[in-house]
Amino acid sequence: DESRPAELGTADKLLTGVVEDEDGVRVAGAHVGIAGHDTDGLGAQLTDETDGEGRFEIRGYAGTHPLMRVRKAGHAERREPDVTFPGTRHVVLPRDWASTARGASVEAFTGPDNTAVGCGPGGLIDDSSTTVWGTTVGGQSIVVDLGAPVDVAAVEIDPGAGCGDDDTAALGQAELQVATGPSGFSALGPALAFDEADIGRMTPAFSGTREAVRYVRLVATAPQGSEPDTSGEQFVDVAELQVVKTSGSALGPTADTGPATAVGPSGATLTGTVAPNGGAAPQVIFEYGTSTAYGSVVAAGGSPA
Repeated sequence: DESRPAELGTADKLLTGVVEDEDGVRVAGAHVGIAGHDTDGLGAQLTDETDGEGRFEIRGYAGTHPLMRVRKAGHAERREPDVTFPGTRHVVLPRDWASTARGASVEAFTGPDNTAVGCGPGGLIDDSSTTVWGTTVGGQSIVVDLGAPVDVAAVEIDPGAGCGDDDTAALGQAELQVATGPSGFSALGPALAFDEADIGRMTPAFSGTREAVRYVRLVATAPQGSEPDTSGEQFVDVAELQVVKTSGSALGPTADTGPATAVGPSGATLTGTVAPNGGAAPQVIFEYGTSTAYGSVVAAGGSPA
C-alpha cells in the first residue's frame, strides 16, 4: 500500500496462534480476523482460517491492534483485545450448545410466528446477530432444546433489535429458566436487564454451574423502550442466545419418549430412544401410571426401546 507511511516498515510481521474449544480440542475452520481488516472490500485483509490443527497465521505491520475476532458456526464468538504483531495468541473458542449448527432446535414459543418475514424463532439460535426472533410485547417466551443434557457454565445474549424495528424494540428485561425435560422449569439466576450499550454484543446473562440442562426458556419480559410511535410500543426482539458448557464435562444421554401404542385396560406398548452421546450405555426404564405422578417402572427391552 503506497499510501502507508514509510516508518511502518514492511507488512511481514507474523501473528500466530492456536484455537481450541472449551475441552482443549483444536478447532479447524475458524475465522480469525483483526477488527476493521476482516471484511471483504474494506481495505487490506488481516485474516486467516485455522487449519486442521487449529493453527492460524496472519501477516501484518508491527504494532498493536485493539481487537481480534474469532468465530465459527456452532461456537460462541470470542473477541481478543490488544493483539500485537509480531506475537502469538492462544484462543479458547467454546462450543455454543444453543446453535442449530450443533443440533439445537426451537421446542416451543408463544406469540406470532414471523418466520415468513425473516424474524422467526429460529433467528435466536442461527449464529447470526443480523437475524432476530421478533415477537410482540406481553412476556412472550421461547424454549430451546439443546439436543442433550449439558452442564451449563455460561449463557450470553445479544438483545439487539432487527426486522425493521428501531432499538426501542431491543430486549430490555428478561428471565432465563432451565429444565432437564420439556417441563418443570426453574430460574437460572435473577431477572435480567439490558440497555443500549448491550445492543450488538453478546452480553453475559449467566455464569456459574447448572448441571444436566437440556431445555432453556427465555421470557422476553419487556423491550428497552415503549414510547408511543416507536417499535417498542408493540414489539420486542432478541438477536442471539448462546450456551456454553462446563469445561471437561460430558454430555448426558439424550432420552426421547415415543408414542404409546396398543393401549388397553391392562397394558400398553411404550416406545422411546436413548443416545449415550459418547458415554457408557445407560440403563433404560419407563415410568408409567394413570397420572403424571406415574408410580410404576418397567425396564426397556430392545434397541430402540
